[in-house]
Amino acid sequence: MGRRARRPTVSLPELAAAGWVLPVTVAGSAPPRAPTAVGTIGSGPLAAVDGRGLVSPAGEGWSLDWWVGADDRWHRPTAEGAVRQRLIDAAPVVESVVRIPGGEARHRAYGVRVGDDDVVVVEVENASSVPFALALAIRPFTAAGVGAVRSISLEAIGGGRGRDVAQVVTVDGHPALLLPRAPARAAAGSSAVGDIAAEVGEGRAGTAFPGAHDEVGQLATAAFLFPVPHRTTFRVALPVGPAPGGRAPAWPGALPDAARVASGWARQAGRAPRLEIPDARVLEGVEATRRALLLAAGGESISGDLAAIAALVVALDGEGFADEAARLLATWPDRLAGARLTAATATAVLGAVVDHWRLTRHTGLAESLLPELVTAVGVIERDPAAAGAQASVALAGLAQLLAALGQARAARRFSGHGTRSAPSHDPRRAWEALAGATRSASPTWTWTDPSGAASFLTLVRRVLVDDDGADLAVLPAGPGPWYGQGVELHGAPTAAGRFSFAVRWHGDRPALLWELQPHADLDVIAITAPGLDPGWRTTDRRGDALLAPVPAPAGLAPPYEPVPAGMGSAEAVAPRSLLPMPGGPSDPPSSPPGSAGEPGRSFS
Repeated sequence: MGRRARRPTVSLPELAAAGWVLPVTVAGSAPPRAPTAVGTIGSGPLAAVDGRGLVSPAGEGWSLDWWVGADDRWHRPTAEGAVRQRLIDAAPVVESVVRIPGGEARHRAYGVRVGDDDVVVVEVENASSVPFALALAIRPFTAAGVGAVRSISLEAIGGGRGRDVAQVVTVDGHPALLLPRAPARAAAGSSAVGDIAAEVGEGRAGTAFPGAHDEVGQLATAAFLFPVPHRTTFRVALPVGPAPGGRAPAWPGALPDAARVASGWARQAGRAPRLEIPDARVLEGVEATRRALLLAAGGESISGDLAAIAALVVALDGEGFADEAARLLATWPDRLAGARLTAATATAVLGAVVDHWRLTRHTGLAESLLPELVTAVGVIERDPAAAGAQASVALAGLAQLLAALGQARAARRFSGHGTRSAPSHDPRRAWEALAGATRSASPTWTWTDPSGAASFLTLVRRVLVDDDGADLAVLPAGPGPWYGQGVELHGAPTAAGRFSFAVRWHGDRPALLWELQPHADLDVIAITAPGLDPGWRTTDRRGDALLAPVPAPAGLAPPYEPVPAGMGSAEAVAPRSLLPMPGGPSDPPSSPPGSAGEPGRSFS
């Protein structure tokens, strides 16, 4: 990708005045909302889908729009009317739905790998009782505003179905859209002749496509029309990047449907800790943002702000995706070479490496990054005020890491920066912050902040378990709105090791079951539940306990009958079989970058 043409000088108000139909997200007439990335786990994000189904391939100066000609009129979901949007099974498979007479038109976009090629699939389902016409339009717009398109052409290629001959739409000489057959009608527009929306809407689209050309204004646009019978789905593909070996594009044949792709994402996300909570909305967000993390971490090259990438690394580690986190951390030397770090960014970089080691004990990778850590520490020490309180937490963790690497002298140098005995966040605000993040999420779990998904998962983790202090704390901020309802977390990576717990309520008393598989270098770990029973503490690695009564939060009616007096933990606690542990969770993934025995690595 990355073939974006020169930006034209025309403005959005000028286009609107000239009668162009503008997507609301481009025109700014809709509330700000981050688009949803789609792509593959091997190649990362390939395109962005706005809140109405406009698909913008990464790095290009155009987008693919969709218009539906129903019995009553032409519906342009990206420019008018109400559109419902969701993710299919929490995967990066975006469905946009618009009501039409007799039912709905459903637009879905997702990334797949077909053979050696990555493509973005766009499918439109006619979920109505009558046929409709579908117009797929190449538009000179992107999520950022006005794009640039000089030429659009259409020609036959190999593939297709039966007597149908597949077609390729090229934009500025590059394959942009693969069609399973020739369109029934087509329309072309430019800065000179104007937009195509009226031509399509008034039924003036022709049976032949002469091509669209606009070398000066760079506003070439085209629409390709297809009949879609009722209860059928029409599917096209957007090729991403050059074909391997420079071969000519061809119709990819059988493309997987949205449900199959979503199922594949579920298998990938299945490596994360299993979570059972009574809040369906938050649970949906966890599943969606986990998949978004895996998508963001895919591909050979990940660009972006260093602090945002550090946040991605921390979130990946917290969700059990240590291999993906390690792959990103291994790029730190190249990313930091010649970079001008601020104290805040240096703190984020240091914290990501320290947290990865705390959760995985990958000493080899940490040791290979010591030169980068030296650079980050130097920036922090030159401007500690700008680094903030989080720098002390990162430096305290660095002291522990250096001690584990056998560099006791360097570890003592940083031991005076504080300890991790106090949490790095305020657990009392955890529920408030989680509620705010949940409310501000889009229907497809995006935020205006690029680090929104990583931040959301961090907030969920802080509600469930706190491993920043000397103890491992369960529900450190209390049960909050989940009071009186069951909560389970299975196989979560923590600084103490792989941890599982379940909370069951018996009247106003929570019963806690837990199991910890500690890191090999840890002996005694205290487990507490300060938000449930501040006086309870244990060093047992596995067990169950009936904790003290917990008052219901203000305004929350107790959803239970009080537990009978005299009932003990043996009667109140569910069996330990609720907490199956995965095999070998404390073992690091095979062959992490770097080696613990590699000579010549020293912090000081």
